[in-house]
Amino acid sequence: MINKDLEYIFSNIPYKRMNIYKYIPTSNTMKQYISLAKNLGYNFDSDIGQGKQKTLILLRKDDSFIGEIKDRRYPKNSKEGVDIATDKFLSEKFLNNASISTTQSNIYHINEGEKAKKEFFSKGNSDFAVIKPTNMSQGMGVNVRVSEEDFDYYWDDTVKAIGNRKIGIMVQNYFEGFEARAVVILGQLISIVARVPAYVKGNGKNTIAELIKFKNVSRKKCANLKHRLINPSEKMSKFLKGSGMNMNTIPRHGEFVLLSSLSNISHGGEMVDITDYVSDEIKNISINSIAAIPGLYSGGVDIMMKNFEDLNPSVIEINAWPMLQSTIYPTYGKAHKPQEYFFNAYFSLDSFFNNSEHSYIIPNSESYVKTYVDFQDLKIELYEKQLLIQQ
Repeated sequence: MINKDLEYIFSNIPYKRMNIYKYIPTSNTMKQYISLAKNLGYNFDSDIGQGKQKTLILLRKDDSFIGEIKDRRYPKNSKEGVDIATDKFLSEKFLNNASISTTQSNIYHINEGEKAKKEFFSKGNSDFAVIKPTNMSQGMGVNVRVSEEDFDYYWDDTVKAIGNRKIGIMVQNYFEGFEARAVVILGQLISIVARVPAYVKGNGKNTIAELIKFKNVSRKKCANLKHRLINPSEKMSKFLKGSGMNMNTIPRHGEFVLLSSLSNISHGGEMVDITDYVSDEIKNISINSIAAIPGLYSGGVDIMMKNFEDLNPSVIEINAWPMLQSTIYPTYGKAHKPQEYFFNAYFSLDSFFNNSEHSYIIPNSESYVKTYVDFQDLKIELYEKQLLIQQ
């Protein structure tokens, strides 16, 4: 993302005021599921699973077992599907074989920075690279739009983030445009949220450093942002330098200024719901990407697009256990209810396939079942395409 992408987003959405959430019970996805199951009146039990993660055990009215959300894994998401999604390099292969536009990556050891730089830029991939760990979450160690001149600096930053972890570093092509996270639950697209890095908007009077302080005052008023302030750093100053700015620059009135390339709310970013404004191509690639991963029925898809009408979006990552804060508590735009959809769909599928007298009767259950069955057909279609390509 560059400054003009930021300006495009906020010029093409109807939302002008930031959502202020006074109170958020918990940001833990599993605890949210457990709380909602209780509020909706579904029968369940809970336990502590691997890694001291809570497990939600889903039951029929007579206490008979249906399934469970265990160890950050949705029911129907197989271990194989989760492992593929977790391995960024492997999931990229599945997407490519399904003819889904995605990244082209190479993996390197943390000591192969010079080799990685030479190979990427000598092949003429693009003017910019993306450097990120093969397996880490929440944007840790991810650096995007990296020039050849700054490659060493950002490579070292990724190495530092990896620490003692026994993982490699991916170098991949950079897509122009901005990033969005799509959430798909049991074959249904729930939402698409633009992930905006930390930024400020100029008033023609104050410096970037002062604008950051003003913005942090606003973030402190929101329960979802108050512990995720914008923190000036050497890395931020280096990023600004790339745009010919520094902390003492006074942006003109209405000018958007990006402070980072990392589109993560934990690093001062914001989330803008764009579900109702994007093209069918963007919606379709979201669903197709989850369908392309064997054994995956629910997850998050990170998409790059040039605009809301983009006819050729690209996928940069799959996440089998997406954090749902951006969907439930977007900074701008309407909120969605992914967990409620999951419960209604999952219990509808149990009633349809198992036909138990103790199953729950869900309003409009036919629509949930149809969505799931259509998604199954799509998975089969993409699997057959992948087999043909591999032969």
